[in-house]
Amino acid sequence: MIDISGHILQKRKQILIITLLIAVLCLILIPQVSVNYNIIDYLPKEAPSTMALDVMHEEFTKGVPNARIMVPDVTIPEALELKKLFSAVDGVEEVTWLDDAVSLNVPFETLHTETVEAYYKNSTALFSITLNDEKASSAVNELAEIAGEDAAMSGLSVSSTFSKGTLASDVTKILFIAIPFILAILFLTTDSWLEPFLLMFTIGVAIVINMGTNIIFGEVSFITQGVAAILQLGIALDYGSFVLYRYSEIRKDGLSVHDAMKKALIKSFTSVTACGIATMIGFAALILM
Repeated sequence: MIDISGHILQKRKQILIITLLIAVLCLILIPQVSVNYNIIDYLPKEAPSTMALDVMHEEFTKGVPNARIMVPDVTIPEALELKKLFSAVDGVEEVTWLDDAVSLNVPFETLHTETVEAYYKNSTALFSITLNDEKASSAVNELAEIAGEDAAMSGLSVSSTFSKGTLASDVTKILFIAIPFILAILFLTTDSWLEPFLLMFTIGVAIVINMGTNIIFGEVSFITQGVAAILQLGIALDYGSFVLYRYSEIRKDGLSVHDAMKKALIKSFTSVTACGIATMIGFAALILM
């Protein structure tokens, strides 16, 4: 460990340059990482629901409806006009309503009551919509605007779209609260005003590299995309604090900056390694749950 610490400090400039270059590359790659908002893709292959969906896709050539919109206080002509507007939205593959189940050219009173009420009841129209997975988010937002504030929406695509917006908003709020709070604590517990910024910058670079290297997986879930940075911030903060504490403690003994950091790396190796192993075991346990 002594040789490794000495080598790290000796090559610190080269390591810094290489790390920053990798971070810049990963920053460019982050937008290229596909984010999967379809939670069904993560169900076990042997789960009954997964097998049922596979059978549906095999038996039916058309897509499975993944959104429903309920619009109150509309007449049948108004509902038919809404159906046309919904169908014109980019990303909408099919809109199903009452006119697809029965003919509206016959007297309304002669139609089968249960069939009618499945789509239209008490002046409220219920539409089943099939959305393209790649354009679902933008389509859901546009459909919501057309349907109006009094309308209600449900379905997998709708849930994923609103989860995306909610998660992004919540993560932003958490970071805006957490980062100043963390900096305040670091300012109170470190010997230099520069150390907290260096630590946060280092963690930020690590987060960028982690998010950029997700490109090797092709895609990640929207949950991973949302919470990974916060998890990494909380975990890496401990490890960085261990090293900074050891460094400050050793510097008080009168050692030079170089020797103090070398000794700090050696002394903090055991605690950082132990915490790292504990973290790995903890996440491995989550995988097996």
